[in-house]
Amino acid sequence: MSRVSRARVAASVERYWADQIELMRSLPDDLAQRQTDAVHDLRAAGRRLRTTIRIYRPLLHQKQAVRLLDELSHYNDVLGRARDAEVATQHVAEVLDVVPEGSELAGARDLIDRLRQEQERTARTAEEMVHSPAATALVDALAAFCTDPWRKSVGRGGRGPGRSRILKRVAWAESRAMAGWEQLDGAGLVSPTLAPTRHRLRRRIKAARYAHESLTDTVKGAAQRAEAFARASDVLGQMQDAVVLEGVLAADGGEAARTVLAVLRERSEQAAGRATAIIGEALS
Repeated sequence: MSRVSRARVAASVERYWADQIELMRSLPDDLAQRQTDAVHDLRAAGRRLRTTIRIYRPLLHQKQAVRLLDELSHYNDVLGRARDAEVATQHVAEVLDVVPEGSELAGARDLIDRLRQEQERTARTAEEMVHSPAATALVDALAAFCTDPWRKSVGRGGRGPGRSRILKRVAWAESRAMAGWEQLDGAGLVSPTLAPTRHRLRRRIKAARYAHESLTDTVKGAAQRAEAFARASDVLGQMQDAVVLEGVLAADGGEAARTVLAVLRERSEQAAGRATAIIGEALS
């Protein structure tokens, strides 16, 4: 393999990381202003970084990679709680908004008010975190890491990993998604007892998606593979949203909460009916 080809594949990953780091720098002000999608986009950037650093970890400088993975875990956890609260509020408001006029469900207003208060509380916590000195230091450390992330090998003339080694890590991510799917295929996706297994599968499918996204600049077909995995993640996400709302509304026995859960369970069943074909296409 030519040195140019070797460098181009590694550089594609570095550019992908740089794009996520730029979002981590620019979006905190949007979050402070409660701009739409600020929480989602910040969380997605952190997840893309953590997931792909983990995928490529055997090829990276280990000490720095391990430290960044640990710090990104906390960053993503805080944003994850804010995003879950945001999703819960959006789903409940959407379902209750289509209730016929004049037939407002008992407890609907109190339920939405409670969820919005939790959304604001978690958003405020996330805002404080992303503006903290620790978060600023994390972004700076990520940027520094991405200027020289790869382990060098004497056997490769002091160069970083070549195309084949990087593609093997992408194949590893895909194999984990396939293994997760094999645990579920034919088991009936809609069963509540399978929710943890479905969620684990979704995380692995997202990892495969992000791995392919990181190579779209240089690897033919990577963009199409990423899109297929995105569709699979989305259909599983519709089922996961129902699980999240079940947890949020578990202690609320009001009419409004029961109505929301019934609608989301129906949507989850519909998503399960589409999921097998969509996931199968992504993993084919």
